[in-house]
Amino acid sequence: MGGGHPWPPPLDAAARDGHRAIASAGWTLVEVMVVTIILGIAASVVIPMVTETEDMQARSAARMIASDVQFAQNTAITTQTNANGAVAGIKVVFTPNIGTTAGSYKLLYDDNKSSTVNNPMTGAGYNVVFTSSTGFGSLKVVSTTFAQNTVEFDATGAPSNAGSVTVQAGTSVYTIAVAASTGKVTVTCVHQ
Repeated sequence: MGGGHPWPPPLDAAARDGHRAIASAGWTLVEVMVVTIILGIAASVVIPMVTETEDMQARSAARMIASDVQFAQNTAITTQTNANGAVAGIKVVFTPNIGTTAGSYKLLYDDNKSSTVNNPMTGAGYNVVFTSSTGFGSLKVVSTTFAQNTVEFDATGAPSNAGSVTVQAGTSVYTIAVAASTGKVTVTCVHQ
């Protein structure tokens, strides 16, 4: 064979010493197995978290509603007046999901104007709407057993009527109940 390049090509220093050449032509079986194992571990962590998201939404909403109902009760006891200085209670008005309307609730003074109670964290009116933008995209306020979907607390903290509100996200269902006379608020997991 004529002049040009010798065959086989001469080995470079790294190849002569038994070291792998820097530019390899693919993945080794060990590298593929390591990547597969890492992906398997990641999937085993992420998939349960995704499926538990709806339960976390329902549980979080139930706890949030319970604490806000207790806040309304405590506000009625401590203020014993509304924004206008008149003696009044605090009411929580629930709006269940109907069609495309998102479930919500708001806290109002029981006065002629039904002025909104201010949220102590934001300073804005206390109006909670369960939507995707608030992290509750799967949540539905399924039903309420309060008369006119409202529970009102008087200056002693007693509720106007006993009742409950039920929330659901996926298969997780929670009920938040307010007891007659005492106004004790409880959260119960109905289905998970």
